[in-house]
Amino acid sequence: MVCQQGVLFNVKCQAFDILSFLVAFTSIPKYNKQYMETLDIVNDRDEVIGQATKKEIYAQKLPHRIVHVLVYDDMGRMLLQKRADTVFFAPGHWSTAVGGHVRSGETYEEAALREYDEELGTVSPLELLFSDVFRDNGYTKYLHVFRAELVGELKPNPAEVAEVRAFTDAELRALDSTRDRLHSELSFILARLYGTKEKT
Repeated sequence: MVCQQGVLFNVKCQAFDILSFLVAFTSIPKYNKQYMETLDIVNDRDEVIGQATKKEIYAQKLPHRIVHVLVYDDMGRMLLQKRADTVFFAPGHWSTAVGGHVRSGETYEEAALREYDEELGTVSPLELLFSDVFRDNGYTKYLHVFRAELVGELKPNPAEVAEVRAFTDAELRALDSTRDRLHSELSFILARLYGTKEKT
């Protein structure tokens, strides 16, 4: 098959051997040890007040920390990833190029660099763009959003990433959260970037 213009990675456009299949298969939560990783619980000042597993965090809707990295190519386009169909939350949805949970004991930047490497197979220097509180469906998440310029070759993890595509500013503004199946945190971040976030 021929990949679409602007698509930097698509799992269907790559040689997909049995090892890659097994990696993707083990990303299903009941087989995935990461679902039991320990996260920090935070208060309304983003101070650590305890720890719980990711499973407990989501079952009890405990406030916790999240990182996102907005990665830009050398043409100034923002990279977005389409989440693999096997991931637990929002499978098949578009998200930031890099995103994930801050593990217990990690700083936001440490978590961002770890997720960057795990998801895209490369890293580059980070610049903190903003921090904010994201509330949705009873969950409270403390977000730190970083910016990075792409350095090196993308080597996306097929267990987590189905596709990586570059979007122009105009294309980002035209995205619709429902029609285009956007991760709720991506919608929140784009609204913040383009000045449409409602103040609470």
